[in-house]
Amino acid sequence: MMDHAEEAMLPPPVLKLLGKGVVMPAPFSVDVGEEIDPGRISPDGVVFYGGTKISGAQTLISAGTKLGCEAPVTVADCQLGRGVELKGGFFKSSVFLDQANIASGAQVREGCLLEEEANGRHTVGMKQTILFPFVTLGSLINFCDVFLAGGTSRKDHSEVGSSYIHFNYTPNQDKATASLLGDVPRGVMLNQPPIFLGGQGGLVGPARIGLLQVLEVLHPGFDVLGDVEGVFDTVIPGGFGHELHHSQGAFVRDGEPVVGGLGGDDGVDERREDVVSAGDLPDQRIVLSRALLQLAAEARGMD
Repeated sequence: MMDHAEEAMLPPPVLKLLGKGVVMPAPFSVDVGEEIDPGRISPDGVVFYGGTKISGAQTLISAGTKLGCEAPVTVADCQLGRGVELKGGFFKSSVFLDQANIASGAQVREGCLLEEEANGRHTVGMKQTILFPFVTLGSLINFCDVFLAGGTSRKDHSEVGSSYIHFNYTPNQDKATASLLGDVPRGVMLNQPPIFLGGQGGLVGPARIGLLQVLEVLHPGFDVLGDVEGVFDTVIPGGFGHELHHSQGAFVRDGEPVVGGLGGDDGVDERREDVVSAGDLPDQRIVLSRALLQLAAEARGMD
């Protein structure tokens, strides 16, 4: 307990929140902007650990929120639902719905939305990213300008493996804009299968990936690096007699191989190569560039 002399040394915004019942184990290391409206900060189970800094008149913090339990955290103009945990990093002008959480080292910039129980491990970067409920991001991820849906529960969710990058700029420094992984009309119902993006990989935007897809590393250092044109809801009869260069071990949960419609676009005359498919899930296909097919073949030659 602080005595009156110590309380008098605290900045008024911090003192007001303490008076409401917000828990601050180290209040002298907490920075609260003068523009913060105490009426927008719930006192019920809210904890600001040492090194917490909150600012912005639009900031809203709901019951059960915990800030900075692993490292210092900055929250500016964010809206936080019940039970949100931002364990360390920088968060600006974004929305976190109930029980969303991110570990330390995060940089979440403007325009992000993490819906209920969406979460990320340490050192995650996002900007204008939308994660539907239960989506899980691993560690050391750059995932800007992406929408990701899929999954039905905390145990059945879409996931992005550690060390994954969404490339949203071209080598010519052109903005490539966002990728759509899943979709809103089906994803919002929380009754669709998840999407899995394997770790140590990358996706070149803009891309469209359908629900129930698994993108896995083709070979150490290689992943979906070609020009991903899209995923289409198309019924494809099984097998055209071609060799399918799909990632070994890229399987959905029930052991069936992912539909691997791998075709190519040479980027010059826009002539598409034959599309091939495999497995018992012929409702989607991934169209990749000819360069990726060549890359996969060369990678297999290294084994």
